[in-house]
Amino acid sequence: MSKLTSSTDGVLVNTLHQTGHSEVTGVLHQPSENAILEYNSELRKMADLQKDLSFGRLVANIPMIGWMELTRKYPKLVDYSNPLARRKEVLRVLSMTENRKYLVRPMKRGKV
Repeated sequence: MSKLTSSTDGVLVNTLHQTGHSEVTGVLHQPSENAILEYNSELRKMADLQKDLSFGRLVANIPMIGWMELTRKYPKLVDYSNPLARRKEVLRVLSMTENRKYLVRPMKRGKV
């Protein structure tokens, strides 16, 4: 597999690879994704931050690639016609075990 080209918009990196004689595969990734997830982990450990609501209630910090994957899997996340149902869906998806890495606050009694 040979690398054909790579482009970036400053956040996402798109790389094209030639996998065969006429096959080209595109790979989209976000180099800062691991840094964001590590930062979320650190925020979950900060007890003072959990009590400070002066700036509002920050629930999650989701990398763009993660958000794109979630919206493909759960289309209700981007259904703006019903804000209450959308909010409920966002909280439901974030409470799933595989998505807890995006939370910046620890869950309380199984709730976000």
